[in-house]
Amino acid sequence: MSHTDPTQGERRVVVGARGTGSCQLQRLWLCHPRTGGGAAFVLADGVLHEVNRHQPSLGSWFIGDQVLSDGSLYLLTCMDPLFLVIPILETSRQKTESESGMFCSFEQVLDSSEEAQSLHCLADLILPRLRCICDVRQLGTDTFYRLDDARVLCWMQIKLQRLKAALPGLEGSFLQLDDAALSQYAAGLLSEYLTPAWHCRLLQACNLPAQDSQDSILQPKSHNSPNMPIPDGKRMRLDPKEIARKRAQAVKAEAKAASRAKEAAGLTWATTT
Repeated sequence: MSHTDPTQGERRVVVGARGTGSCQLQRLWLCHPRTGGGAAFVLADGVLHEVNRHQPSLGSWFIGDQVLSDGSLYLLTCMDPLFLVIPILETSRQKTESESGMFCSFEQVLDSSEEAQSLHCLADLILPRLRCICDVRQLGTDTFYRLDDARVLCWMQIKLQRLKAALPGLEGSFLQLDDAALSQYAAGLLSEYLTPAWHCRLLQACNLPAQDSQDSILQPKSHNSPNMPIPDGKRMRLDPKEIARKRAQAVKAEAKAASRAKEAAGLTWATTT
């Protein structure tokens, strides 16, 4: 689908879940849960989406009778908003070696963050789910929350199990992996949304070794892979339009595969009950 940026009046090519093309996209700028740096997100039809940009060195888009000089492809992937608030809850509880930390109201938790205004837009998504990762105390009509490490690890392990179960159906390479290797790969994907400290805790809780790269788990591709370069003497001659069409298809296929991987894995709405 194509989307017009209301702030700049520019059209963008966006790949998202079915139905996002017909709803209003609300742009949010929030701290990424792993790096702490600013990152782009979109709220669409009551669902939070992470925004990833694929920017080829050369390229443009043809949409109808228009040409978009920006050949970038924006991928919207559904994301569980609890990933965003774990670092904030961890800071607000002020845990020490001798104390378990403080209980805070949801308003106090949000106000402790620099992105308070944007996070308020996600309150309806976050509040019903805080019990998955927090101890909760009710005082009259007021509710207070404190991040609980055991609950967080349990919640992460559920994510990991759902992700591991979804991987074999996404690509043939995963069918060759045993249970331990699938767990390692799933933990690596989850690490994209966790601080290094929480990633280490998850590995320890699942009895998994530290790992430098997910790619090392997968077996090398066959030498007959279609991605292998063709020798110069046998290089196929393709029409420039055909080359452009194939490149566009490859970019879309890659983006859709990444989106399916995260959505099918349950990075979106897996909860504990």
